[in-house]
Amino acid sequence: MVTSYNLDRVLRPASIAVIEARIMKQMKSPDMRIIGLNSVGIICPHAKCNASLLNPMTLPGKVAFISQSRSLCEATLDHARRARVGFSHFVCVGSMLEVDFGDLINSLGSDPAVRSIVSMWKGSLECGNSSVPPVLLPG
Repeated sequence: MVTSYNLDRVLRPASIAVIEARIMKQMKSPDMRIIGLNSVGIICPHAKCNASLLNPMTLPGKVAFISQSRSLCEATLDHARRARVGFSHFVCVGSMLEVDFGDLINSLGSDPAVRSIVSMWKGSLECGNSSVPPVLLPG
């Protein structure tokens, strides 16, 4: 996971492309996955894991949340804390260099701790790295 954000505000697109290429080249294991660039991280409250730039830890729950936008993540977490709403997973995917929306839907859709998945996006959504089959979770 690459927890850096606003790279597009401090670097030219060509420089970001060079960084992305270097990161992909350094991937040694086919089992290794990368979330980012421009990701603020992942929060998994059930595991007491906050691998993000967002604080504090959210309450545990059964809803997974996915977004690519730091501002949407921050606003959602702020509202959730005030409303005492918890999450099973809270993921900011950033620019989706390697792991994309479809990968997360496939993974979270098979996790028994997840009852539903909520996603919020700014702009258009592309799933270039995986196919996203319809997901029906038991209710």
